[in-house]
Amino acid sequence: MTSLKKQWFHQWNAEGTGRWSGFIRSSVRFFSLIVIYFLLKTLFFRLATLSFEAYEEPSIYAGILYKIWNNYILLGAVLLTLVVLNKHLLLKWEDLDKGSLLRKFLLFIAAILTWRYTFYDYNYFFDQSHLTDRLLLLVFFGMVYWRPVFLIPFVIAVLAMIGQFEVLMGFSLADPLFLLQLLLLFLAFFFFRILTGYFSFTAFLYLAGCILASNYFFSGLGKFNPEWILNNQIKYLLPATYSNGWLAGLNRDTINNLAESLGWFNLPLKIFTLAVECGLILFFLRLKLSRYLLMGLIMLHLGIFVFTGILFWKWMLIHLFFLLFLLKKEIFEGSPYFKPLYFMLSVFLILTAYVWNRPVKLVWHDVPMSYTHRFEAETESGKVYELGPDFFSPYDYQFTLSNFNYLNRSPRLGIVWGATGDPEVSGFFNTSRSVEEILEFEKEHGYSIYNEKQKEAFVDFVRDFTSHRNQKNTNTSYLSFLKAPDLLWTFSGDPSSQPEDKISFIRVVQITTYYSEEKGYQEIRRELVLEITIS
Repeated sequence: MTSLKKQWFHQWNAEGTGRWSGFIRSSVRFFSLIVIYFLLKTLFFRLATLSFEAYEEPSIYAGILYKIWNNYILLGAVLLTLVVLNKHLLLKWEDLDKGSLLRKFLLFIAAILTWRYTFYDYNYFFDQSHLTDRLLLLVFFGMVYWRPVFLIPFVIAVLAMIGQFEVLMGFSLADPLFLLQLLLLFLAFFFFRILTGYFSFTAFLYLAGCILASNYFFSGLGKFNPEWILNNQIKYLLPATYSNGWLAGLNRDTINNLAESLGWFNLPLKIFTLAVECGLILFFLRLKLSRYLLMGLIMLHLGIFVFTGILFWKWMLIHLFFLLFLLKKEIFEGSPYFKPLYFMLSVFLILTAYVWNRPVKLVWHDVPMSYTHRFEAETESGKVYELGPDFFSPYDYQFTLSNFNYLNRSPRLGIVWGATGDPEVSGFFNTSRSVEEILEFEKEHGYSIYNEKQKEAFVDFVRDFTSHRNQKNTNTSYLSFLKAPDLLWTFSGDPSSQPEDKISFIRVVQITTYYSEEKGYQEIRRELVLEITIS
């Protein structure tokens, strides 16, 4: 090692002689790491963004290699990285601070993503299983155990595989995003270690904690307003998700009783939600407080699942793993990250994460009205079946969310899954209304988001998906038995009663439901929106 390189490494690894000196050095490292993280995130997302035509091919990853080969800038950057860094890229886990523990944590994250994106259902829209890519993801996962550098092709592979689900409007990256953020953060540390010789496990956890907090804090901040605090009724979540199939085995009277009971806890639940989400800005104030906040997050997600069927199981597992780190006194023993200067720095990093991390902001106002789209299939023999969201798996997220108002020319209110961001709509429902008042308000204040291009794209999707499924002549896939749990859980449709012969028509029916304390849950309108002929 040259004396210049030794001096360079010494500058980045020196801790300083005083409190302020050490803090300034740490701050420079963190800001440098954030810049690398932002650049890697931007590069990886752009690299993994492929045309939809690429997913019609047997291999997705081949499309990435083709993209690199035909882009001289990307190809040059890859070759330059390999030439300049060469053997340094094969850094061992043992060369990193607490490498064994770090490997377990990152392998745990990678295992969740591998499970999710290796065993999703056959893609009938593209009529491809992409078996090569599934096997390649398993190979990359195994290689990560050997060397951390293989997280690079692993993350790119995951992002590219996710891209196929964006062909149908309404897809959200929120579910896997936090896990990908943590892997990208580690890669920022990995390259920083190669360039400067610096790597600290506790520093990694510190920035990871800031990312975790940012994913919740802005959602909590969005709810921190008089309208949400005073008027939002969390109990409306239950009848809204019931409309889309959650707890479908229960009768309406039971749902009414559960919603009424939930109403008694409205204020405590809102206070708890705000305390946990907004409280994460204080994550590094005290070690004990951070543990309570993580336990609060897990309880919050469990409560959301019980009443809505939304299961952020991936996030909860990471929270549990993170909690284990915080319960180990030796990990943060002697570190400064729960002291005043670093607490203030964490507040700044969490607040600015809105720019450098782009966390998902989940803010809405619950209303008692909901629009749901149901799908009915008619087969060649004339039998009619209700198709649950799982029929369209791996696009079941969009069909569970059921946000297809662009198919309808009639005016509709800005409500999706019983939630709205329109203050005029939320204000209207702050008072109990009759069905006649609701329909009149919808007529006067609703609007049509009918979109001919989106409708044509939807029709093409359903027709191609179902035609390919007809040709396969099967209702099940071996991948279905191994796939990971869904984010959105429903029980609509009868799993044991699926079309046994080829489907000739699919009808889209929009159902409007309304919940009131006086009359409970009721269906107030059913309308045929679309009929699609399957060729």
